[in-house]
Amino acid sequence: MHVPMGTAERYRAADGWRNFYKIVEDMINGDINGDEITDVSDVVAISNHVLGDVGTTIDSVIGDVNGSGAIDVADVVTLANYVLGE
Repeated sequence: MHVPMGTAERYRAADGWRNFYKIVEDMINGDINGDEITDVSDVVAISNHVLGDVGTTIDSVIGDVNGSGAIDVADVVTLANYVLGE
């Protein structure tokens, strides 16, 4: 499982995540709007996509922030935490 830089130990310690065989830290993929900055506008874009905004198209690799294979609310939370510095 790929997780944002600086979060692997928290994932390894958390219920539900500690059983993953391999947890790898990566730079975050979350530049959703392609402006080369990962910020709150990217959180808004991915949130709109997850909520069903058909006008928001997101690259499946860039939008899958947590590496789960799907773009969903977990990616929104991961990206928001990254932007907030958590």
